Amino acid sequence: MNYSVELQNAITKHGIMPENLLYMTIGREPLSRIISKEKTIEFRGITEHWAKKLTSEKDGVYTDKPITHLLLQGGYSKNSPRVLVQLKDWRFIDEESTSERAEIIRIETRKEGIEDDAEYFALMLGDIVYNE
Repeated sequence: MNYSVELQNAITKHGIMPENLLYMTIGREPLSRIISKEKTIEFRGITEHWAKKLTSEKDGVYTDKPITHLLLQGGYSKNSPRVLVQLKDWRFIDEESTSERAEIIRIETRKEGIEDDAEYFALMLGDIVYNE
């Protein structure tokens, strides 16, 4: 992936290694709400693709990958805006998730039109490190 000089400098300044960075394409409208701090959780469906992005498997044991930051790109064009944001935590949520954290996540999912009985990965966003 090609980074602008400014984005590469931000990655270097924050000591972000390739294994700590997860690239995600996102719509421009949700990206704008992330920038404005209106949207604090990004959601992804429970698919093998996203499970492999977030976890490693060895001998039937799954462990979280050491992801600390997300590079969110607003669209598929090479000129699409990018935002580098801290990943505070992520959770697998399903209808049986009953923790206090799951309830907090469901408040935001309702804003996004996601049903309470849906299954998804919830990625809790932190500070914006860089905004192109």
